[in-house]
Amino acid sequence: MADAKTEKQKVKEIADKLEEGLKELSQEIQNYLLCMRRQHLYAIEYRTAG
Repeated sequence: MADAKTEKQKVKEIADKLEEGLKELSQEIQNYLLCMRRQHLYAIEYRTAG
């Protein structure tokens, strides 16, 4: 019985780490996309200003 409990705890810890990692990755992707959007807008403004 104790083995099943520790196994469940291990699975929960892994799931929690995975969820946290996905949240961090999601934030990094959002930051990247925001940066690319700004770059795109800057390029459009630069072309139309000249």
